[in-house]
Amino acid sequence: AEPPMLFGHSMGGLFAARFATARLAPLRALILSSPALALPMSGTQKLMLKVMRAVAPGIAVPNGLQTRYLSHDPAVVEVYIKDPLVHARISSRLLTSMLAAIDFSHAHASTLTIPTLLVVAGDDHLVDASGSEHFFKQLAPGIGTMHLYRDFYHEVFNEVDAQRVFADVRGWLQELAAAVPA
Repeated sequence: AEPPMLFGHSMGGLFAARFATARLAPLRALILSSPALALPMSGTQKLMLKVMRAVAPGIAVPNGLQTRYLSHDPAVVEVYIKDPLVHARISSRLLTSMLAAIDFSHAHASTLTIPTLLVVAGDDHLVDASGSEHFFKQLAPGIGTMHLYRDFYHEVFNEVDAQRVFADVRGWLQELAAAVPA
């Protein structure tokens, strides 16, 4: 059987990148959607994180996500805000793990040998899109494809003009399928 493709969005995109770059299992391809490959944190926030990690690693603090910037579609934002499974807090332990995964993913991106697609929000206020651009530039020639949607917020598949994203992903998957020998 052919190895699976791995898809991850936001924090899931970060951990999908970490999984793929660590080569934890064979993959056919990797698709990252607005991956958290860089976080908008100041030096002061990073220092506070180190202190919190040492003093109280399990304490959760507000995550600071500006939910109004999830999508230009207010209904998408409203559904997110009302979702009982969404948490507005994050532990210093999880945030530290995320930063370590970011560093690892960037350090090992050049070793990826599988087709990799990044679909990136150009007006993302939740993750820093420059992390996706940096990751993409580290990929070996011919491995990566990146689509940047300049005016899109974080939830690219839930934006007003999301059909563009779906069309780009569909086209990439069709090219990938056509490249597989019969």
